[in-house]
Amino acid sequence: LKLEPSSNGCAKPDDTGIVRRIHSRMTVSHLKMLARRLFKLPPRVSFDLVAQGERHQAINAELPMDAETREVGFYNLEDGDVIYLRLR
Repeated sequence: LKLEPSSNGCAKPDDTGIVRRIHSRMTVSHLKMLARRLFKLPPRVSFDLVAQGERHQAINAELPMDAETREVGFYNLEDGDVIYLRLR
């Protein structure tokens, strides 16, 4: 999976994102904690995670990862899928 900031995200414009392998048993809350560390976000910044798979890009559909107790495997993500970090 590729974790990258959205166009209005917090990273520099030339930043292409971070590529990490994520275990399907990882919870969304742990993924948010990982994203916070990787992008060096302060605790007061709140953000959402939104997944977009290759099969969803054709119809421009996104899956909000808003249930923090769910595992990443629930969203049926595959290699090459992208998770966007969106600031609130």
